[in-house]
Amino acid sequence: MARLVNVRPAVLLAAAAAALALAASSAAGHMLAGAWRHVPPAPFALDVGVTSVWTGHDVVVTGLTPRDGHDGFVNAIENAAAYSPSSNTWRALAKAPATPTYCRRDAVWTGSQMLVWGCRATTYDPSADTWRRLPDAPTGHGFAVWTGSELIGWGGGCCGDAGADGSAYNPRTNTWRRLPRSPLAPEQSPLAAWDGHELLVFVSGISAASGKPLSAGFARGAAFEPTANRWRVLQKRPVAGGAGVWDGSELIVVGAGRTGRVTEAFDPVANRWRRLANAPFGRLGGVPVWTGSQVIVWGGHADRRGMTIPRHALAFDPRANRWTSIDEAPMRPRESSQAVWTGRRLVVLGGVVPTAKRRSNGPTYLKDGAAFIPAGL
Repeated sequence: MARLVNVRPAVLLAAAAAALALAASSAAGHMLAGAWRHVPPAPFALDVGVTSVWTGHDVVVTGLTPRDGHDGFVNAIENAAAYSPSSNTWRALAKAPATPTYCRRDAVWTGSQMLVWGCRATTYDPSADTWRRLPDAPTGHGFAVWTGSELIGWGGGCCGDAGADGSAYNPRTNTWRRLPRSPLAPEQSPLAAWDGHELLVFVSGISAASGKPLSAGFARGAAFEPTANRWRVLQKRPVAGGAGVWDGSELIVVGAGRTGRVTEAFDPVANRWRRLANAPFGRLGGVPVWTGSQVIVWGGHADRRGMTIPRHALAFDPRANRWTSIDEAPMRPRESSQAVWTGRRLVVLGGVVPTAKRRSNGPTYLKDGAAFIPAGL
């Protein structure tokens, strides 16, 4: 999932992280059995515009690395690498075509190629280790989903603006089409998922420029059906915030609310939200993945101040409506990692250690990671 790194001041306290892990274990009642293993460093660190996909064999990661001697991301290098869980090794890939550094990027796997949606969309073919630039899309650079035949991208924005339109790309014809106008309020980072039939999108309705609520005439939730090429309005979310993942029947949202403890579920058939069990403690900004039976949440912060980054993950079973904890990962605490479910394990790669207020040497971008295999897989 691609997002510009939003670096916030934080103080990483090892003792606090350890105490938080113990508190989580106690609050959740028991631990999810399984084992972590360390992932070695990638060939290079990816600092911004990072996105990834699981190909069935490798996790392909792409993003920008600053050039030596350059401040920020002026003339940054587009890098890509593949991590193999079976051999626990990395290999560098062909460099992708350059894209603007301000782009929000997201990627999908079609079954044979990686499609990267952003200001300038590209495609990567692992069998040939080659990149190709796609035709220009009619709209901007937000999130992306794969429907089985098209990439659909919607929303996005930068620097105080936000979009409310979208595009669809067909790899077979190498063409884009503009989606019909949505009823939604513009949003840079909406909550969205593909449910196998429709694109589900929920927005906050807050102006990216002013921070104030937008007109009530805009919908806060809508679904797009590609075959019919039309939108329908959905029930507004009862609690804002968090991140979501489709579990086969509902959109499960974790980390919602001011504390990041609220868990919600949305049924698109009934067009209805319901509350689920609260997480044992707050997890704001975590990344959820669906394992086929549970939602595993990696990363995020324990509170809105971002003072502590946990080193452990949480697991939620929507059928039992129950949370459990996962033991600490064998790596440095971090945020903005790539988290991917491979069908057998959770793979966490890269990330950033934010700058503390008292320091001025900038954030630290990490190359390593860890993989968790639940017991029985």
